[in-house]
Amino acid sequence: MENGMITHKNRSPLKKILLHISSIYTFFIASWHMGLMISVLLLWYPSWSGLTIDTVKTNFDIPAQTATNLFVIMVPIAITTAFILVIGEWKNILRWPAIVAFIGLTGASIVAKYFLFPINDIIYAGVKDQNELTPLLIKWMALNNWRVFFSALTWVAMMTYYTMKCEMKTA
Repeated sequence: MENGMITHKNRSPLKKILLHISSIYTFFIASWHMGLMISVLLLWYPSWSGLTIDTVKTNFDIPAQTATNLFVIMVPIAITTAFILVIGEWKNILRWPAIVAFIGLTGASIVAKYFLFPINDIIYAGVKDQNELTPLLIKWMALNNWRVFFSALTWVAMMTYYTMKCEMKTA
């Protein structure tokens, strides 16, 4: 232990590589997901107020389905890599940002799976009229704000993880 922190000097090369790969992948997905969520919030929400039955497929369905198809594969892997970080860093202070990253990724996934995907399915199936579409989009945006929060939390946690890791190396 140096400066009250457990160092990684005694870890096997394989464990070090696994932790590096896990942290890199987790941070990559955290950055990508947060970037997408902030873009949705700042750039897409304003245009969705004008979506109609005729324009929803092109401007909501296709982008949402494309993102969903990608992230339902990539985010569970990131949850796994974040969990590996939690286990790998359990005996030192880096466990805390790893735990927060794990919580952020899991929270974003729960919001998507249990709250947003059901709304997506209704919209994808085709809504009858504008009076049905508008409240669904408003509800989707309100719920998605939680996913924006969780994705930003994950990114901040991973940025903190790397900042702390650098501090540990220079201390």
